[in-house]
Amino acid sequence: MGYNDVSQSASFEIKDKHLQGNVIYILNQSAGAEFFFGKNLMSAVQITRDGVTLKIKTNPIWFNHTERDEKINIKEFVGDGDVKVEIFVWESYNNPTPFSPTKTFNVKGVEPEPEPCQSGYVRINGICLDPNACYCKPDEICNNGTCLTNNGAKKVIINQTFNSGAIGKPVTFVTSDVNIGSLKQDEHIISSRLYTKVIASRIGVSIADLFYTSQVKIDVNGQRKDSLNLEPELFNFNPQTKESDIGISVSSGKNTIKYELDFGLANIKYQLYSDIVVKLNTGRVINISVNNKVEDLDEGEKFKMSLQMPLIILGAVLIGAVVLSTSGGRTVVYRGAKAGYKRLRK
Repeated sequence: MGYNDVSQSASFEIKDKHLQGNVIYILNQSAGAEFFFGKNLMSAVQITRDGVTLKIKTNPIWFNHTERDEKINIKEFVGDGDVKVEIFVWESYNNPTPFSPTKTFNVKGVEPEPEPCQSGYVRINGICLDPNACYCKPDEICNNGTCLTNNGAKKVIINQTFNSGAIGKPVTFVTSDVNIGSLKQDEHIISSRLYTKVIASRIGVSIADLFYTSQVKIDVNGQRKDSLNLEPELFNFNPQTKESDIGISVSSGKNTIKYELDFGLANIKYQLYSDIVVKLNTGRVINISVNNKVEDLDEGEKFKMSLQMPLIILGAVLIGAVVLSTSGGRTVVYRGAKAGYKRLRK
């Protein structure tokens, strides 16, 4: 008599929310087999799910000289989902001496039938979908059931080189009227981006360069969107590049994009490039036209300051303060090497 006196085999399935199957017990050819003849043993079937016992089913089994096997049928309600089934043989319920190893079976449950899809839809990967529709990424459009990349409409606004006018034109304005075509019914703009690239190159050295910051400012429809500081070092003639890629709000019709190229008094050359990309929800490439206007602004105060720059520098060196005359006979005293820092007396 021992642990391996009884062999077990089984097969199970879950059908209609019930665990169904059978277990066959066979008394092995062992020296002490006669011990089991006419003796009631206990077979057990334990059913669990996620560590929780759902059912323990016990049945008496017995053997004799001519009948050395027993078959037990199982049909137990387990609901939906996977279960684990363990089978074993004990001498009795009150005397749990094992006469067989415990065998374990993992039984796959049947997923519940999903609700039917609405008319005209099919189930794909568990989801009801319209077979004639597109399910595209945000940057794609649907074209006859196929998702295509939505590149939108791209238009170069400006690609031009500007030189600082030194004392003559410290600020240049480029005003671009960007006209976006009419939208069709059910069309709308889903995104618009403005890309700007400026390459600043020094074309000369002037002491006046110490007194001003050169930059490019970008306004869209009257609102400041970006500002690029582009002043190279005084004796650095290597080009300096700044880029801007921003989302902007535009509409069908006229939009105004304004570039303020502030050279100050610096000897700088700007290579200005800018383009706009507009995407519609339909993917249609909408027409975009551009009309540019360039005007130079001398900004009188900067112009007057430039004429008196030698006096400012001389005064800064000799007395550590700067005295200069402005229009109207006023006298303004500045302290420090950079004009305009601190006004002391009128």
